[in-house]
Amino acid sequence: MNVVEASLKQALKSVPNESFYYTNASNFEFLNTYTGVEDCSMKVLDQMFTDIEILRSEKKTRITKISFCGYSFGGLIARYCIGKLEEIGFFDEVKPVYFTTFATPHLGVRFFKDSLFNKSLNFLGSRCFGKSGSELFLHYSDMLLDLTRPESSYMKGLGLFKMRILLVNTQNDRSVAFYTGFITNYSPFEDTEPAKLEFLDNIPGLKIWGQMVKPRILNLEQSSRGTLATTGDETGRRMVLPVLLILPILVPLTLILTVTGTVYAYIFLLFRRKIDIAARWAKLTKYVYHGGRMATSEQNAIEEGKNLSTRHIGDRAMAELTQDAVEAVLDVDGKVQQESEEGLSSRSKTPSSEQSDDSSGLNSRFEILDEFESDASYDFESASSKVRDVFSSFKNLDLQASSLVTGIQPLPFDSKRMQMMHNLNSLDWYKIPVSLNNFNAHGAIVARRNEPRGIATTLFWASVIRSDIMGSLEE
Repeated sequence: MNVVEASLKQALKSVPNESFYYTNASNFEFLNTYTGVEDCSMKVLDQMFTDIEILRSEKKTRITKISFCGYSFGGLIARYCIGKLEEIGFFDEVKPVYFTTFATPHLGVRFFKDSLFNKSLNFLGSRCFGKSGSELFLHYSDMLLDLTRPESSYMKGLGLFKMRILLVNTQNDRSVAFYTGFITNYSPFEDTEPAKLEFLDNIPGLKIWGQMVKPRILNLEQSSRGTLATTGDETGRRMVLPVLLILPILVPLTLILTVTGTVYAYIFLLFRRKIDIAARWAKLTKYVYHGGRMATSEQNAIEEGKNLSTRHIGDRAMAELTQDAVEAVLDVDGKVQQESEEGLSSRSKTPSSEQSDDSSGLNSRFEILDEFESDASYDFESASSKVRDVFSSFKNLDLQASSLVTGIQPLPFDSKRMQMMHNLNSLDWYKIPVSLNNFNAHGAIVARRNEPRGIATTLFWASVIRSDIMGSLEE
């Protein structure tokens, strides 16, 4: 999420008469993500309240508006957080504005092909990823269904946001399939390649590392299907050798990590410290919003929050290590294909904030990243005017109106997933379908490895936010 955050900071730093602060939750990484949506969300809210208190005590700043941006599983955590905030009256003091998800499995995870391999994935996934796995696969868990019940605080809170945006990979996402990220029961990209993909061409690009790059955002209305082609093309054949070489190492390692994570999660949940969010918010409200004095317990919470980054640096390092190992294998072909088609390659250099030595207090988590690379350029003034013209076309984008689904059957959803889909789609969404060349586009959509098209995608999204803010200021 570093490039996502940096994109937004670049876009908003010139907005007049507004101050923006950013926090990136760091207390549910690696094995901590196995403990389920509720536990992860409580940790995020605890850290968020600490950040609000830090801003008030050290910056004399009071938060009046809030937006959420979640990537992958983080999007579900954000939706749960919003429901809890609605329950405790948080939005009576703080106005909700933008809600965004990148490649989030809103409808959970399910492999629908009737094959032994997919049945094995469904079995292992629902049992070997801790409580989070059972929730994602809807295995003896109604957590994701509860998040979509119309009368719930989760849906009421989500409905308060001025704008709900989702960005999803159309293809090549090995973690979150198109249907669940787009909130639909059609999957036109799973087994076949449309004969003709059309992309929006009137959107801004940027010059980065000497090349002009535009985000590949699919035009669903003009894209069409032709002769269906299987995925066993040259891409698949080139991947056979590296996959065969790494499987003897990768499979046992993955099983060890997932089983360890599952055992850890359930043991942790037995002994975890309960966080009373309502009581915490009541104390915080008196101090931050009504001029009261800060309680001693809240002062202690702030001191703990200042050391949050260092407390979790070990989990972050391990998470990066394991994810890098897997992605290095999955993305072998993506790099070859991207370089041959575009003359572009991903840089390994990480944003400067990751290398900061300041790991205590407010600055380490709210420091602005000034640049991606010295030769990268992006005109937000021009981009904002361009995205304003095209963004409205993404509102409640109807996949069934596209010829891409002609002749294909909807996925065999059970009653729970059908209900989840209909309930979520009762709200207005801006749905942005992104097509990336990487073999595994799940990390590329947020430019985890500084993929050029991923950077272009995050900058496009940031331009959308900037355009709407500027339009509101002008009214």
